[in-house]
Amino acid sequence: MNLPSLDAYGVPWLAIFSLSFGVMTFTVFRRTRFGLLVLAVGSNEVAARNLVPGIQLCRIATFVISGFFAGLGGAFLTARLGAARPTAGSGYELDAIAAAIIGGAALTGGRVSVSGALAATLLFSTMRNSLALLNVSSALQQVLIGIVLVAVVSIQTSGARNLPRR
Repeated sequence: MNLPSLDAYGVPWLAIFSLSFGVMTFTVFRRTRFGLLVLAVGSNEVAARNLVPGIQLCRIATFVISGFFAGLGGAFLTARLGAARPTAGSGYELDAIAAAIIGGAALTGGRVSVSGALAATLLFSTMRNSLALLNVSSALQQVLIGIVLVAVVSIQTSGARNLPRR
């Protein structure tokens, strides 16, 4: 039985899909009213609710889109592993949070950087692969990624404290 190739011109399909979804997400946040509403709700939900009707629908749509991408990620992981296991994605939630925070998303909401999140995802996947090649245990990998995450969050919060208040 001949299986289809897992890459296109030497580039894995998962990388192509990730990049195209990143471009699509960037476009939504920069060019659409929905993207601006999501940022407004993330920044200050009460103010957004007072200014724009339909914020509840925006929140519901955001959760639906998030669930869709989570399911798509699960399907891609299953395709990559060749088998469906209920614990296959365990541990990836830390990588997702770390990539978003290191990529430039604000912990308080209202700010997003799609290109930064893609770069941080590449950093973490390279870091995880390098640690796996060095035979570092998965528990120690989680600890090291956690240390990097805590360091970046502390740098972000100390930088935010030094900004002038309006």
